[in-house]
Amino acid sequence: MTNPSELLLCPFCKGKLKIIESARSDYGYDLICTNEFVDESGMTAHCPLGGHGFLDESNLTKKANTRPIESALNEQIREQGELIERLSSALVDVLHLIDEHGSPVIKAHATTLLRDRNALSAYATWKEKQK
Repeated sequence: MTNPSELLLCPFCKGKLKIIESARSDYGYDLICTNEFVDESGMTAHCPLGGHGFLDESNLTKKANTRPIESALNEQIREQGELIERLSSALVDVLHLIDEHGSPVIKAHATTLLRDRNALSAYATWKEKQK
């Protein structure tokens, strides 16, 4: 049917998802989370995903892995990272021009730009570690 290793993790608890034949008459298949945990009262609890029904077997993995909000947020993060890269590069160019051609007063005001460049550099280092 569906290779479980192709399924993304549960969007609620990051547990493993599983597609099973549905016991309900209105659906052919259910997407369930297999994660169980102990809640604050000591009771065994299940992930809030519960079960999500599919009528047929076609494209089950694709349907189960569809996460429009998560995809949109990841796209925004990627775009913002690209923007930060471009701004960082432009800032380096401006600082280079100030260093070569700026008066002592302008160089003194560039301290703020240098601080921002260092912050961007720290961000770029952090970003590389996240990959």
